[in-house]
Amino acid sequence: MDKRTQPNWSPPARKENTPLPEIKIFNSLTSKKEPFVPMCGNLVKWYTCGPTVYDVSHMGHARTYISFDILRRILRDYFGFKVQFRYEFTDIDDKVRFIHF
Repeated sequence: MDKRTQPNWSPPARKENTPLPEIKIFNSLTSKKEPFVPMCGNLVKWYTCGPTVYDVSHMGHARTYISFDILRRILRDYFGFKVQFRYEFTDIDDKVRFIHF
């Protein structure tokens, strides 16, 4: 049986002088997709509510972290934005510590 090797990864490349695709986001105030324009030039400031943990961890928690990390990396590595990312983690300690597993 042949051992499989992990292929080398390289970030997506684009030809020089090729414009980046336009990023559109849904604006809940206008109910329309609108062009994404950072408020501070090339700096994107981003705050995301994280999970409120009140029981054992599960795959849904991991999905949240991974999804937003992928978006952050795309904005930084592909589109070239400087990203300040803040992520809230709410710990409800008093409910969790009294659960006996």
